[in-house]
Amino acid sequence: MRRTDRKFAGVDVVRAFHTGLPASWSNLRSDYKGRRLVVSFKADPKAITSGRYDRYLTRWFKSAPKNRRTFWSYYHEPEDNIEAGQFTAGQYRRAWKHLDRLEAKAHNRKLKSTLILMAWSLSKGSGRSWKDYYAPSAVNVLGWDAYNYLIRKNGYIAPRKMFRKINRISNRMNRPYGVAEFGSLLAGSDNGDKRAAWLRRSGRYLAKHDATFVTYFDSDVGGDFRLQDRPSKKGWRYVVNKLA
Repeated sequence: MRRTDRKFAGVDVVRAFHTGLPASWSNLRSDYKGRRLVVSFKADPKAITSGRYDRYLTRWFKSAPKNRRTFWSYYHEPEDNIEAGQFTAGQYRRAWKHLDRLEAKAHNRKLKSTLILMAWSLSKGSGRSWKDYYAPSAVNVLGWDAYNYLIRKNGYIAPRKMFRKINRISNRMNRPYGVAEFGSLLAGSDNGDKRAAWLRRSGRYLAKHDATFVTYFDSDVGGDFRLQDRPSKKGWRYVVNKLA
């Protein structure tokens, strides 16, 4: 967190991943020092609906901050898991409804249930319908993971093309939206200047179209998306500090 703050001159929202149940709020507060979180956790949907984790998760929701928004998500990007037969879309939606009932006991309006899907699932080529994963009564915010797919041609996609479906769906569903993972590899001939310009354009587009949060995937998981070059770091620093 200290390295990230130095790199981008401070960030006020952080994406926190858990491969199982979420860490306690005492640990989250210690790790992230009062920042807004987009925090996700995972558990088998059948275990969720069975009530196995009710005690822990009820306590977790009740312990969440009441002075700032927390965007919490259950099993982000479930699409591949469902297609692999690990669980069904119906089981996933039922788990969301069960979690919604647990969250309601906290009486905390700062908690925002956030469905996080792949932006790819909105493409015809995916063969998917995003609504298969959506339990409307249990979801406050629509979250999306969006990457620059034009990198295959050593380019950077126009923000309007990248985010317009996301924005349109949010308006249609009357739900706010956020971008939980956002990133691009560095194009082969680019020294960082082009990516930096793309980051600034994307930030301006998302600010203009009322994105609730945007978190850059500054990681080398699944490819090196880290902003290591000076122009890219400066570009995202501009988004974080001028547009947030």
